[in-house]
Amino acid sequence: MFPYHDGVWRSDSMRVPVEQAVYDPSGTLWLSNSKNLFTTDNRQVIDLSALADPVTQFFWDLENQLYAATTDGLYWMADTWQPITPLKGRLIHALVQDADSTLWVATSDGLWQRKKSNGSTWTKR
Repeated sequence: MFPYHDGVWRSDSMRVPVEQAVYDPSGTLWLSNSKNLFTTDNRQVIDLSALADPVTQFFWDLENQLYAATTDGLYWMADTWQPITPLKGRLIHALVQDADSTLWVATSDGLWQRKKSNGSTWTKR
């Protein structure tokens, strides 16, 4: 990994394999491997062992809620990983949130959305 800061590229050697990188809403860089999601300074670590299926994407929404898209559904982090029931069994391809805070999820079964005004109601589009 080669971070760029203040006009200088640095070479940081990672002692563990890194599979994904994602920024949270505060701008903190998180990295993941098959076991953990962690900050580059290792001050914060989230265990991934409860997720039985491979993670295809991590995503933080505008309310700082963390999601894990997997090959068998979508999960959100409370104190533990919680499945989003309507999306269970679906391969999650991508997540994005628009300016209206609507969360869009591309799945193997089509496009789903969660509008902020509807709370946690998921609708297939």
